[in-house]
Amino acid sequence: MDYLQIVRERLSINFDESDEELMSLIDDAKHLITAWTGKKTFDPYGITTADGLANGMIPEYVRYARSGAADMFRRNYMDLILNLQLEVVKR
Repeated sequence: MDYLQIVRERLSINFDESDEELMSLIDDAKHLITAWTGKKTFDPYGITTADGLANGMIPEYVRYARSGAADMFRRNYMDLILNLQLEVVKR
């Protein structure tokens, strides 16, 4: 399962919304998570705590962006972002 499938399932997207648009939002999420936390690699099958935190935030960022509230994501997920920063530093 890749991030596109994960996002489609988590957000219950069953209609033919553009995969390109969703992939663009997924890429935006990865870039922002990298900028905020320093996490440079993403693995949808990852088993580390850092992978779990990042994998949980990616679909949520897409949810916020699709509803026009991407600017609120960082504020609402600051605790997870800080936890991910700590996990990245531990490595």
